[in-house]
Amino acid sequence: MADYTLQAELRSEKGKNAVRRLRQQKKVPAVVYGRGTQNVTLSVEAPELQKALKAPTSLLTLSVDGEERKVIVKELTTHPVKGWYQHVDFYEVAMDRAVETQAYLQIVGDEERANDGGILNMVLHQLDISCLPGSIPEYVEVDVSGVVIGDTVHVSDLALPAGVDVLTDEDEVVLTVSDPEAEAFVEEEEEEDVEEMEEPAVIGEEDEEEEEE
Repeated sequence: MADYTLQAELRSEKGKNAVRRLRQQKKVPAVVYGRGTQNVTLSVEAPELQKALKAPTSLLTLSVDGEERKVIVKELTTHPVKGWYQHVDFYEVAMDRAVETQAYLQIVGDEERANDGGILNMVLHQLDISCLPGSIPEYVEVDVSGVVIGDTVHVSDLALPAGVDVLTDEDEVVLTVSDPEAEAFVEEEEEEDVEEMEEPAVIGEEDEEEEEE
């Protein structure tokens, strides 16, 4: 799969004022670093970064003044309230060296699963993996074609693409299949428990009644 190309510009100015000017221009301050290379400060267009993050591959080609670097996003900082990108770190990779990254998990085979009314509960959404940059998968499949109510899928049950090693604990739960009737029964019991709870006594109420007598 071809990787996504993201244009970047060298950035010489630093400090809060320089960063503020970048954001006013809808640009995101960035840095690229890697094994045996010096850190290079950059800026990227915010809309283009958003497209790159939505690309079906984690491996990106960062084009800086005509020079291309193979990178992955190592860290992305977003505003806690407004959600816009504050800073992005790119890690330059060597195509012949394994990297540690993450791959999304995607359910497949749901249309082939037995019609038992079971509810699929996705517990884990990403998998920590290690592989060569060119082997980073778009996603890792979670095959649910054979699961039924009461089943649990663990990391150890996943079929990984060739050349991909999993770093996530193999005993970690990926997905469960629950009985909708059992869930409804539990919810009903919880509601009854709430209704049966006694109204808390008001502090001082008994003292006031004794004084009135």
